[in-house]
Amino acid sequence: MEAGEAMKVSITYIISKFAAAGITFSLFYLVSLMISNWDFASSNDLLKNPYIWLCFFGYAVISSILIDYLLKRNGKTSWFYSFIYYTIASVVIWLLLFLPSISDFFYYLAMVLYAGFITVWCSWAYLVVYRLIKRRSGLSIGLMVVSLLFLLAILFFQPSIQNGWQQSTTENSYHASFDLFSGEEKIEVDLEGERIYQITLNWSISEGGHGWKVRGKDDYVKLEETDTATQYLLHTTYAGPYYFFVSGNKAKGNVDVSWVEVIR
Repeated sequence: MEAGEAMKVSITYIISKFAAAGITFSLFYLVSLMISNWDFASSNDLLKNPYIWLCFFGYAVISSILIDYLLKRNGKTSWFYSFIYYTIASVVIWLLLFLPSISDFFYYLAMVLYAGFITVWCSWAYLVVYRLIKRRSGLSIGLMVVSLLFLLAILFFQPSIQNGWQQSTTENSYHASFDLFSGEEKIEVDLEGERIYQITLNWSISEGGHGWKVRGKDDYVKLEETDTATQYLLHTTYAGPYYFFVSGNKAKGNVDVSWVEVIR
């Protein structure tokens, strides 16, 4: 094989690996969405986790390339041996990552089995997808681009279902009512730095589930609980926007959020 042809084959091979990762990740997201009963908020959190991306586009691709090498070297390239090797790779990573908790062996074993069960199915899906698209450069490039655009669109636009949605905002309060809410709504609030704010959150839900969280400019913020179940204390560390996220899972009703500085 000439050098140019060999380079083309190698590029197609690598593209196919990443395309398979993107397609498998997209399938993983859709399955998690269905299992969570179309809870967009919790499923979208998967896409915000950099370790999930690393698992698919890092570990899965690298281990797949290594497995191909081992299978070819041993002359065992059948589906059966491929599934065996992919299964081993899916479990080994958790055996190593959960090793610090091995002192509690039953917890260690439970976590390895739980995580391994999920990754085994993902690795099998990755194998099937890769076998279907390998050596097809045009198809691989197209599917890789489409899958990445799909994931990034969800990550940045965070789709949600909002039927009968009505909302109003004042200087220190927010109200929303809805006939159906599945997903997440972001409320941007400008707060002073080095202050304490009392956050009051009241849900009135006739059906479905709900939740909420607060995020600063870098990460989610831990709130201090009070004696009142609907009230929390937020200790600000900087002046600027904070983000309140209210989420619903096939919810119907309304939510009220208010924030006021606590003078101490």
